[in-house]
Formats: sequence, structure tokens, C-alpha cells
Amino acid sequence: MTAHAAEEAIRDHWSATNDLRRRRAYQHLEDAVVDELARCGVDRSTIHTNQSMALPGGYHRAGRSWDVLVIEDQMPVAGIEIISMRGSAFRKNIGNRMDDIVARGADVSRPYDQPSVRELKPALGLLYVLEDQVATTSTPLPGPSAPGTSPEPPKPPEDQLSDFFRRVLRDGMYDSACLLVATPPPNVTVREPDPEMGFTDFAEKIAARIKQVRTARQQTNVGAAELGRRLARRDDLGEVVAGLSSTSAGRLAVDLDVIHRRRRVVAALRELVLDPTTKEETVQSLIGRKFWIFGGQYVGVRERRDGVLLDQYDIPLICADRSIHVIELKRPGHSLVKKQRNHLIVSTDVHEAIGQCMNYLRGLDDLGTSLQTYEHNELGVNYDYRRARGTVVIGNAELEATDGITSEQIHQTIRSYNAHLTRVQVLTYDDLVDSAARVSSTGFGGDWISWFPGLR
Repeated sequence: MTAHAAEEAIRDHWSATNDLRRRRAYQHLEDAVVDELARCGVDRSTIHTNQSMALPGGYHRAGRSWDVLVIEDQMPVAGIEIISMRGSAFRKNIGNRMDDIVARGADVSRPYDQPSVRELKPALGLLYVLEDQVATTSTPLPGPSAPGTSPEPPKPPEDQLSDFFRRVLRDGMYDSACLLVATPPPNVTVREPDPEMGFTDFAEKIAARIKQVRTARQQTNVGAAELGRRLARRDDLGEVVAGLSSTSAGRLAVDLDVIHRRRRVVAALRELVLDPTTKEETVQSLIGRKFWIFGGQYVGVRERRDGVLLDQYDIPLICADRSIHVIELKRPGHSLVKKQRNHLIVSTDVHEAIGQCMNYLRGLDDLGTSLQTYEHNELGVNYDYRRARGTVVIGNAELEATDGITSEQIHQTIRSYNAHLTRVQVLTYDDLVDSAARVSSTGFGGDWISWFPGLR
């Protein structure tokens, strides 16, 4: 007769039950589940043991520790709890164990009850090991009863557990459950009282649900940070922030997600500005409200692009001190420099763009005070328009460099030109991309406010 797949793990587990280092005792069962999930096609590198999963919006604010946790692309896709009960104390504790199981399922289910995230709910699994002895499997326990009704006939504990597991599975609180009944050491044998809750079937259902979550995530293009926002509710945005940042693993997951997304944006921007035919409107559409591209000193983009009369800005950035920095975008294909005698000077395109930006700043100098007062009274916003600054983003030294003029010479000419300017500067697209690439490698640290506007 072939031994059960979990037989050796249960034998080692019960042999170590008296060990004071309790986690070591459960490690054998965890390893058995990991092996079975891997056999069902789950990438072993994504499976972790004894880790916490803190979901923003859940009832349990500090997060719960799971015996087996599957994480793909920094997002939890499966959590499995393992329970082992033996001896006469089982009869006293079975009710508490059932309560714990329901509480854990409700805690995970609550954030995912919204349509936009329902398909992304992690697979939840429950492995229950019950010792095969008279006190736990043969002696009937009183059945549940409701007021005014007759109690259900007494049932053996394993039958009660099977009924209970079927209910939580039917209600969608868990995706898979496994009930194993094993004889005590030294001659451990394992049986499965309910064929629908066998060990192999248990792992296969978890693997199938992981595949469904993965497919839903790919179809919706949802990453860890976006999932955090979708899990948020109007009444617990603060809990979202606390949940995401409560553990180093949570902070790392969100930071990595932000880094990955920013790198994709930088790659798209780099490809765009290497095309000399790209128009400024196309660049503006890609950048949108991604103010981090211009550096860490900015906290947002002004809602309205129109400023004083006759002027409309491409990207009005908001600085940390609430002052305004106007970004004027020009084409990557514009000329940057030209020869004058034995030296290089900036091109007419650069001069004209700087003149346009200076006119914007002059208008803000003249009318900024009244605009600031009007917006404060009518819109409830408070921007400081005094001594605003501006940047012209134009040209690409990589496109303009030739055998006679190197990109280094072009950048030196731009730096010399900028050195003689006060409140405006010229920035080439290749410099902008390089700067954005450095920012994209650092995530956003603890700047939760920019990702949760409702907390401003």
C-alpha cells in the first residue's frame, strides 16, 4: 500500500510537537504543502512559509501570519493556514478553531467585496490534521441548535469538521480545504474521510485559483500599489496607508511596484524622444501628471493649465513650498546649438522657447498676487505665484550630435547658457530621461500622500 503524501510530514510534525520551538514543529507540514503546490505547477520561488499578509481595509489591522503564502509580483495570490489538533483538549477547542477559521476568512474577504478587485482575491486554503483516536473521531459531539428548534443529532468530530468546511467553501470564504485524520506515532497512517477534501485535490484547487488570479491581474494590469488603492474605501483610507506600510515586506512590495511602473514610463519616454518627428503634444500626453519625472522636489501638477490672461502652460508643477514651476515642452527634434565663428551658441529655437517661458513668468509676476487671492477664495487652493520659475525642455543631444559636434559639446553649451539665466533654464530630453531614470530606481519612499489624494 502506497503511503499518503503527507504521512512522513505528519509523523515528523507530531514527533516534534513537544519541542519548545513550536514553529519548527509546523515546518514539516508547511514543507509538505510547498512540495505539493510545486508539483501542481506553482513556482517554488513564489512560495513562502510563516509570513504575514496585511490587507488594507481588512478587520485585522496588524495583518495575520500565514503558514504558507504565495506572492507573485509583490502581490499575495494565495494564503494557507495549517491546523493540527490531537488529544482530549480537541473537544474543548474545536469551537474556538472554527471561530478562528471564520474570522480569518472574513478578514481577507472584506477588502475584496468590491467588483473592481473581486477577481484578484487571493486563494485561501485550510489544511486540518486531526489525530485518529476515540476522543477526536469516534465520540460524538453535540450538534448546533437554534432557539426554538431541536438540536442536530450528535456527530463524530471529523463529520462535524467536514460539514463545517463544506459550508465555508460553499460561502466562498475559502477556496480549498483538506481534512486529514492520522493515527498517532510511531505507526502513523493517514486517511481522508472526505474524498472532496483530499490532500492532492486541495493543492490542485489552490493552484487553479492562483492561475485565475494571475490571469485577472494580467488582464486588468493591476500592480501592488494600484491594488492598494482599489482596496481602499472612503472611510478607511488611513487604514490603507497603515496596512501597506505596517511591515517591511509591505513597504518593499509597494516600492518595487512603483519602481517597475516608473521604469516602464521612462523606457517609453526614451523611445519617444529618440524620434525627431515626435511632437510636443505627444510627449505631454505621455508625461501627463507624472510629476516625479522632473525630480523629487515636486509634489503635484496644478489642476488648471491656464494661468494669467492669454497664457496656457504645458505642465505647471507644484513645488513642495506650493510655488509654481512652469514646464514648457518643445519638440525633441528641435535644434539646440549652432556655430558662430569658432564657438557654439544656442539655436534660435532655444532662444524663442526661453523668451516664451520668460513671458509666462512676467505675467505671473504682474498678476500672480491677484490670481492667488482669487483661487484661494473661489477654489480653496493656495499656490504661491511670486517669483515662479520655468524650464524649457527641448531637443535631444543624442539626435543632434555629429562627427563635428559631440553631445558633450552640446551639453557644455547649454550649461554655459543656463549659467547666465536666473529664473529659467534649458533642459534637453536626454537629460530629462536620465534624471527620470535615476528617480525611477528609488520608488517614492514614504510619500503616501501623493498616492492617496484623499488624504491631502
